[in-house]
Amino acid sequence: MPYFHTNFTNISNPLKENDILSLILFLSKFIKIMNFIETKKRILEAYQEFIIKNLVDNKMLEINRIINENENFVTTSSCAGRIIIIGKKALREKYNTNFFLKTHDVLERKYNIENLHFGNELWVLYEPPNIHIKCKDLKSAKMLHQFALEAKLSKSKFQSIKKPYVVEILGTGNLQIPIGFDGKLAIDQNYFNKIITVANQILIEEQSRLKSFKELFQLNEIN
Repeated sequence: MPYFHTNFTNISNPLKENDILSLILFLSKFIKIMNFIETKKRILEAYQEFIIKNLVDNKMLEINRIINENENFVTTSSCAGRIIIIGKKALREKYNTNFFLKTHDVLERKYNIENLHFGNELWVLYEPPNIHIKCKDLKSAKMLHQFALEAKLSKSKFQSIKKPYVVEILGTGNLQIPIGFDGKLAIDQNYFNKIITVANQILIEEQSRLKSFKELFQLNEIN
């Protein structure tokens, strides 16, 4: 935590207008920093509970730790990217879904889709790596965003440019492929295997970019 020093050489004399403005600015900055520290403390307490309950992507534990050890940042959510096979009523349906497969790893074994029982639709999805990070100040947020762009995580963006500053680190890959309708497969196993090969390649590439982001963060300590 940074320390602030204000020197009042003679407190018996009335403060000048410039002194009052300086004091107001000092107190405002101090309060904002204290608010961020308290917010970070609460978030990390909840995060530890999620770890205990095995609700945090294991591939993200190290990068989250590195980011959270810096006083300027706190992670609020994260995912290393994932491949999903899901049954649902329609593309935009968020509820009444059935997850047949959800993995953050390369799908090396042959996954048999021929025995899947689904409702209206069956989809293969790839979702990119993402990390949501609250930042203490705008300067820190800008540097974080720059590291993401240098790591080719080019969809990364500011989710908020006002307090609290939030940066979303986001990969570029995305797949949404329908493979079944009305309870029947629209493709064969061989074609499905080719889709998974593509999804695996994207996952490997984007997790490599996430590693590059982590290394940039470590090499360029943000104070």
